Amino acid sequence: MEKTTKALEPIDASGLKDLVKKAETTPENYKIVSKAVTINKGGFLNDTLVRDLTPVVIDEPCHLFGTNSTPNPSEHVLASLGACLAVGYMANATAMEIPLEELRLELEGDMDISPVWGVAKTPGEQVAGFTEIRVNAFIKGDFTPEQEATMQEKVLRWSPVANTMRNNVNLAALLHVSEGKEDKVLEPIDGAGLKDLVQKAEATPENYRVVSKAVTINKGGFLNDTFVRDLNPVVIDEPCHLFGTNSTPNPSEHVLASLGACLAVGYMANATDIGIPLEELRLELEGDMDISPVWGVAKTPEEQVAGFTEIRVKAYITGNLTAEQEKIMQEKVLRWSPVANTIRNNVNLVAHLNLA
Repeated sequence: MEKTTKALEPIDASGLKDLVKKAETTPENYKIVSKAVTINKGGFLNDTLVRDLTPVVIDEPCHLFGTNSTPNPSEHVLASLGACLAVGYMANATAMEIPLEELRLELEGDMDISPVWGVAKTPGEQVAGFTEIRVNAFIKGDFTPEQEATMQEKVLRWSPVANTMRNNVNLAALLHVSEGKEDKVLEPIDGAGLKDLVQKAEATPENYRVVSKAVTINKGGFLNDTFVRDLNPVVIDEPCHLFGTNSTPNPSEHVLASLGACLAVGYMANATDIGIPLEELRLELEGDMDISPVWGVAKTPEEQVAGFTEIRVKAYITGNLTAEQEKIMQEKVLRWSPVANTIRNNVNLVAHLNLA
């Protein structure tokens, strides 16, 4: 008896065709502004609110002064990329009318964390954020070699998150500081532990070059789980009008959540370093993007830019910082944020597609 494998649930093919037609006819209607608000809950634990959805919770591992409840900001970036590429593969396979039996991506990225969010003394030429990300995509489906090559080209060319990492995105950030009363402060991180980490990172920076890893598994349609270390999966979806179930923010919104959490970590670390307790730490983020390429399915002018082109951040901090301390902290946080630099750096992205 011939063995049959259950195909992954596809997205709405007729709906995709309708979206493509509209995007090609009136691309100006598909320029959007994504928004998010990150609220620090104490230490390095941050909630990011997107639309009316459950907050995206982002933490740090215990050895980096978190509680290890969720992947850290940079690992969330890998999850965003894995989910975005998975969405692109599913969309293009649907357009080709080819059912998929498996869609899985393995990701790893190189990063040097020796700057310690700007607290450590770091050479000016040092690069923060991911410098290279490698992706291996594993797909089961009946593609011809030509279809395989076409799909891979379209997915990589038009992935919003992949292009956000390659675009040298303009990041505009403002810091607003209010005087604190110090009656109720956010829980700080371990100040002595931070000093010890900084001392080690300055003495042996080569020990702080890390490789972050993630595995994204498509659950059908545009719903994707990404596994990092031994933690609960990061679930990333799309809104209903983009063929998802609207259960979580989409990949690009997760990028904003990653950035908000990473900047919040930087502010908290630098405030701890100078001994200033914070009473509030909140960031408002918005990013400009054109989604008319429809993950490479629509016919799009080659000069079109996919991904975020500009991200604006307003950070609100309540704490007793002098004007000089405020200026130095803002400079350090923006200069050494791993996620901010991943977005600005034109990261080398190496991707391979493996068909079965």
